[in-house]
Amino acid sequence: MVKQKITFKEDEKLYILDIAKLKKGDIILESGDSWYSNGIKLATNSQYSHAKICWSQGSCIEALSDGVHSNNIKRTLYKQPSDVKVLRYKKDITPYIDRIVSSVRSKIGTPYSTLLAIGTKISFITDDDRKQFCSKLVALAFKDAGINLVQEAEICTPADLENSQELECVNDCINLATQEEIEFAKSENFLEVQKKSTNFLIDECSKLANAEFLTLQDVESFLINNREFDQCFSDILQKSGYLTLLEDFEIPKNKYRYDDNELDKLLNIKDINLISEYKLQRDLYKRHYETYIQAQKMLRNLNLKYFYLINDLYFRLVNIHFNSAKRFLIRIEHKNSSSSGTEQK
Repeated sequence: MVKQKITFKEDEKLYILDIAKLKKGDIILESGDSWYSNGIKLATNSQYSHAKICWSQGSCIEALSDGVHSNNIKRTLYKQPSDVKVLRYKKDITPYIDRIVSSVRSKIGTPYSTLLAIGTKISFITDDDRKQFCSKLVALAFKDAGINLVQEAEICTPADLENSQELECVNDCINLATQEEIEFAKSENFLEVQKKSTNFLIDECSKLANAEFLTLQDVESFLINNREFDQCFSDILQKSGYLTLLEDFEIPKNKYRYDDNELDKLLNIKDINLISEYKLQRDLYKRHYETYIQAQKMLRNLNLKYFYLINDLYFRLVNIHFNSAKRFLIRIEHKNSSSSGTEQK
């Protein structure tokens, strides 16, 4: 599915998911109205044409026209509450969630197949098995973790997910969007910039190596066996902007998350959801820490410049998000202690 730019009248109501009511592993079904979305709905006899999976506080991973990427759930608006449905695994997902998240994360950068998405129920349409479409990505992530949501994960459709006996609908998680939420959804997107950098890196390395890389893991696997490409791949990595995305884009835009003075100034003006902010930074810290450990192992074993750059990137990210999570936790504890003191009086 391609994300469509929503156009609406100034007084038109729009809806948004309440991320506070979502959990890791939740599946989000969406209805689009493009020709390919309508083709998917027609071919599968479903109201929904797209599926994505919630994998951290406020973030999802989904297969779109430019490949598999992570996106901010708060950047998607809906014209009707019926345009979206949230499904949740009926049993305790805790023992499986790390493997589910690991599976979808490993697919980031993989190309999207429109033909395969539309043709999943039409036997004569085939495509490269490594290419993804939205519902296949979701079903395979659960299958990789040992959960069979549907009979055939490789050709799963949004309709199959909706009808899965392993899933149940999550109610009361769709709200009328505020003007502030609408403005945020339409604002410049860090993850879009990240996508462009990732795709540039994969595409340029593919051209140089005369090979077809679908993910960053493909680039790294090739480099391990072809170390003479180290300097060239490192140059592309630096040129892509991938290494400085946080410093160049996210930190200047959201200074309050990374600077004590900026946070205190903002709190003097307005209330913000400190718990949501803390959970976001905590999850980012945990995710980047796992990647940092892997990057350290690669660097020790291979001693290549490319992996030195990746190792340095995740060392910075781990420290930045750890300090940011700590920053919000301190404010939460201070707020709670102030409330307790007021009640005792």
